Amino acid sequence: TEEGAVEEAPAWSPDGQWIACHRMRPQRPGTLAKAKLGSSAPPVDLIENVDMTAVPEWSPDSEWIACAIVDKPGITLVSPEGKPSRFLPGVSKPLAWSRGGKTIYQVRGTWEDSTLVAIDVVSGKERVIRDLGPLRPDACVSCGWRVSASPDGKNLVSSVMRLRSEIWLLHGLRLLPPWYASLF
Repeated sequence: TEEGAVEEAPAWSPDGQWIACHRMRPQRPGTLAKAKLGSSAPPVDLIENVDMTAVPEWSPDSEWIACAIVDKPGITLVSPEGKPSRFLPGVSKPLAWSRGGKTIYQVRGTWEDSTLVAIDVVSGKERVIRDLGPLRPDACVSCGWRVSASPDGKNLVSSVMRLRSEIWLLHGLRLLPPWYASLF
């Protein structure tokens, strides 16, 4: 790590040889960087102006790292080998690759209404998988909170945040006098 640099939101490459991460340095825009495990070489910046609220995710074949760019709606696919980046529809939210790497899954919506969407990586076409209603997967940069696809590609897992408040009426209670009542 160079002096003053901060690296966060690490993601393993599928072969386990590389780490992709957000990289921040004073007076410079945030970048998506890659670092070779076991190497003393500094991380290599792949693209600038990275939205730090969306963690990087490697494709299963290591061809792409999905991330988000500030002020550019959608998903940016960055090549770790320097090929031109690609852009897909979507939002700067957590995502999950299908095990085959042909689809990206993403949750969109508000606190009141969320939808699970599948995005075809080749065509960019989107299809709604399911209305999630008020469930809101809460997967952000916070450590360990992300969306992940099962090995068979049939399930997604994520933590869920629910806004909830309850009013309880406790009926028939016999309240005891406070301990200090006997002092008077």
